[in-house]
Amino acid sequence: PDNRVVGIKFNRLDLEGSSRCYYDHVSTFEGATTNRSQEIGRYCGNQTDQPPMMKSTGNVMTVQFKTDSSVTGTGFHAIIKFVYGPQQGCGGNIEVTGSSTTTISSYDADGDNKYENDMDCHWLIIGDPGKVLKLTFTRFALESEGINPSGEPECFDYLEIHDGRGPSDP
Repeated sequence: PDNRVVGIKFNRLDLEGSSRCYYDHVSTFEGATTNRSQEIGRYCGNQTDQPPMMKSTGNVMTVQFKTDSSVTGTGFHAIIKFVYGPQQGCGGNIEVTGSSTTTISSYDADGDNKYENDMDCHWLIIGDPGKVLKLTFTRFALESEGINPSGEPECFDYLEIHDGRGPSDP
């Protein structure tokens, strides 16, 4: 749909690994092209323990799977969904400069004052060099902890904050 972006989550990714994924790879591209300038990501090797997940910026994504004639793995399996993106208020890049302030919130598509199901929004907040960003919550209400299929407590809905650009940062 026009008002969504393409989200892809790999459940399994086991391909021949190499520097820059030269031999075997699965690549994702913005739009209906396989032009390297439109490449979102290129993946190879065994990444099943921490499979990649990504979103397009528009409502069209191309997935390309290429292999050579030697080593093989178990391949890949991915789930593709049409999800909300930055244009709808789910994630994006935010610059905070000087003494300015910015507000972000969970996306409420239907105006019922509740966030939507199956959201995965990522904001990259960038401040002035040498300055520290301050995050203040004015309202915070998420689904409380539940029990996973193993009988262990688990947060099904959560907010994660990292000091850096990605999920592996502290």
